[in-house]
Amino acid sequence: MKTFLINLDRSHERLQQAHAQLDQAGLAYERIAAVDGATLDQTSIAGLDQEKATKTFKNPLRKGEIGCYLSHIKAAERIVTLDLPYALVLEDDFAFKPSSLKILSQLEQKLGAAEIKDWDVINLGNIARKIYRTLPKTTFSQENTHLCRALYFPVTTTGLIWSKVGAHRFLRQAHHIYEPVDATLQRLMCASGRGLAFREGVLQANGSESIISEMGSQEAAMKNANILLRAKRYTKATSRFFRGPDIG
Repeated sequence: MKTFLINLDRSHERLQQAHAQLDQAGLAYERIAAVDGATLDQTSIAGLDQEKATKTFKNPLRKGEIGCYLSHIKAAERIVTLDLPYALVLEDDFAFKPSSLKILSQLEQKLGAAEIKDWDVINLGNIARKIYRTLPKTTFSQENTHLCRALYFPVTTTGLIWSKVGAHRFLRQAHHIYEPVDATLQRLMCASGRGLAFREGVLQANGSESIISEMGSQEAAMKNANILLRAKRYTKATSRFFRGPDIG
């Protein structure tokens, strides 16, 4: 599977750690030079809407969150440019679990055989919870890991698999930046029902603080979001669950 690694130019140690894991796993990768939020001139960023960010999340986006968002745009653009049917995008603080490589290998086989349909993005770093549907014939080996249609899509972007269609759709929406990138993905996937996740996380963050997202979890921004926003997304997910699998 074509793999992209998002890494800041100044994060040499993280690159070494990520490279060691990928090399040991026999996974070739292409490095995406992350956008460094610390050096950004926010007035020059097209589509950045700090006024709406403050209204929605009670705080403007942090520099690192903006850099992280722009970095994921770069990765999605690369997928589209190379015309890839799907690709793995990792942030440099990922950590493989003992079962990760086996599950990823089986998942690639299913994707290559087009056994998994109607999807935009698969979240590998956080689990399907609250509202989800287990997809048929997607139990992975003896790990008892199930792939689900995550109707309430989980946040965090440690590891994502994008479909080409999903990368295109994300890029069409990414011109208006007022929330962390994982919040955008949750919003889009709750609306479309095309986001997938596992019931057990396939990989995880290595526990160190995120430099790309400026020393803090993107998930914290969602926790601070106003109750109305979160309720709206939950309501959309619930509605889609009871409507059934009409994915479009």
